[in-house]
Amino acid sequence: MSVHCAALDLTWLADWNAGAGSSFDNGSSSTDGRMTWSSATAWAAALTDFGGGWSLPGVTDIGNDGCNYGSNGTDCGFNVDTSGSPLAHMYYVTLGNLAYHDTSGSGPQDGWGLKNAGPFSDMLSTESVAYWSGTPHTQALSTHAWYFYTLNGYQHFSQQSSYYYAVAVRP
Repeated sequence: MSVHCAALDLTWLADWNAGAGSSFDNGSSSTDGRMTWSSATAWAAALTDFGGGWSLPGVTDIGNDGCNYGSNGTDCGFNVDTSGSPLAHMYYVTLGNLAYHDTSGSGPQDGWGLKNAGPFSDMLSTESVAYWSGTPHTQALSTHAWYFYTLNGYQHFSQQSSYYYAVAVRP
């Protein structure tokens, strides 16, 4: 099943852990869905569901190059600019979830966390759950890529060798 987001003109794979048990699932268990960044991007590109053309959702690096950490309207941290991150847009705007920190940086705010997964299945939100974006970090840390935590609405970057989850989108 897929879910179309008209605001982003993107179609999302409805199962946010569809990679679990696939040949790309190379995390601590071969059935948990966690993958390195290269495995996650290859998994999305190999999907043929609904005609193919899948990828990981991207991140637009806004402001200064690299992570501009903040609690409101940046590309890195909490309450990021949702126009540059489909994962953040889905979490905050479409599903109405709240970050751990409010826009002034205070936390925890009441009602924070993944409270609404909408029509999606297996949208995980435990402490160790992050979803890869399809965007590598372009600065000195060329071995890193952007990710989004569904536990607390946090966007940052990590080593591409880390094991995170993947959800696929297509135009």
